[in-house]
Amino acid sequence: MPAFNSIRKLGRGREGGFSLVEVLIAMSILSVGLMALAQMQIVAMRFNRQNAQRAEAENVAQEQMETVINTTWAPPAGPPGANVLALDGTQDVTRNGNTYHVTTSVPGPVVNNTLNVTVQVTYNDGVARTITLQTTKSQAEDPQ
Repeated sequence: MPAFNSIRKLGRGREGGFSLVEVLIAMSILSVGLMALAQMQIVAMRFNRQNAQRAEAENVAQEQMETVINTTWAPPAGPPGANVLALDGTQDVTRNGNTYHVTTSVPGPVVNNTLNVTVQVTYNDGVARTITLQTTKSQAEDPQ
């Protein structure tokens, strides 16, 4: 009988593998890691969408600013502060399914025949956000 017991022990020593408890613990750790990875992916996708909307809003603001800058104007004949470009106002621009509210403000001339130009773009990506561009335009900068 002693020979039989030693053969049996040898056989068990050669068997490899993991116990059920070890497998369950490893699967739990793996699933927690995968859930964290999935959550990180969701957050990254949301930030990418928000950044795309912000970039589009900046493009809309820049295009409106270039329109104002490329508009020829003359000092107003009316009272100080008169709207000299007729570009003051608001408009809605829709791009890629998103609506951007554009407000342009061009008050009358200030010192040395210059205009202060402000373009504001408001949009909503779950939170109301505003992008503002400002510049000063002189009559001498008008395109010929």
